[in-house]
Amino acid sequence: MLWGNHDMVFKDKNVVEKWINRFFTDKQSKEKKNLFDVAFNESILLDIDGTDKSILLIHGHQADFMNYVFWKFNRFLVRYLWMPLQKNFAIKDPTSPAKNHKNLIRVEKKLKKWMLKNNNQIVIAGHTHRPRFPQPGELPYFNDGSCVHPKSIIGIEIENLEISLIKWESVNQKIVRTVLEGAVPIELYF
Repeated sequence: MLWGNHDMVFKDKNVVEKWINRFFTDKQSKEKKNLFDVAFNESILLDIDGTDKSILLIHGHQADFMNYVFWKFNRFLVRYLWMPLQKNFAIKDPTSPAKNHKNLIRVEKKLKKWMLKNNNQIVIAGHTHRPRFPQPGELPYFNDGSCVHPKSIIGIEIENLEISLIKWESVNQKIVRTVLEGAVPIELYF
């Protein structure tokens, strides 16, 4: 699992264990082990077989100063200031890249600048809530956008070394997979 600015507390293994224990009793330890025998990481680097290339998976908050360095302060502001203001007065959170276009552009520019400095590293990120699926030849920055919707989930899928932007949704009590972009061979982004 990757943690981001909303669940950065999961970088602490003690917090993870405490959180898991809220849902499982000692009698259910086997189920707990099976379900949560997973690492909580800030990033994951996927090596691409047969190449010297890799894909960096991150949440994306790393390029957002307020959400990375001052995440505790930001979380406090969101919970106790912006959330009530949004709920009662429809005032948007100015620190959120999802709701502040200038912040969104700034975060994406930082990510892209880092990618250029690192040999056009392929990056899959979130955080800004803006879907990005580049054409081959463009900087390989992918973003699923706002992945969770009331009746669907949008994601980046890699299968048989091809990358796609996909949507899984509930339609007439069936789960339907729709390809929104792709499938494009990953090698075209090298």
